[in-house]
Amino acid sequence: MEKDHRRAAKYISAQLKAVGFEVHHRYSKTTDSAYLTLENSLLGVLRISDHLSKRFHLYNLVKGEKRRTEITRQGTQCYFAPYSEIDILIAKIKYDHRQLINELGEQEYKKQKFFRLPSGEKNELNISRYKSGYRNFS
Repeated sequence: MEKDHRRAAKYISAQLKAVGFEVHHRYSKTTDSAYLTLENSLLGVLRISDHLSKRFHLYNLVKGEKRRTEITRQGTQCYFAPYSEIDILIAKIKYDHRQLINELGEQEYKKQKFFRLPSGEKNELNISRYKSGYRNFS
């Protein structure tokens, strides 16, 4: 039988991909956690788990949560939701996506999305490779 966090990750991924999001999966080997990287980390990471974490993720779907909460942890706004409110969390992600596009503009959003690695760090070192081809080290 498939675990709850994997089923939730597949459901959320399918819902977001249906409207054009780029979603990458990563499953923890040691805990019951799934991590969905949204739009090459431009929208952050959605963490789906049965326990709280020491790390700070923008979106958190936690099995033991009783209600939706928003808190600021070390300067990062974090959203927590129970499994029963998956659709509300998906709507929140879509809303934040639209707000980010409005803030950056469509062209800048696409440029930032293209030059980001799935881990979230900017891909500034590899920009020259895309512009001028591979370097010749001989």
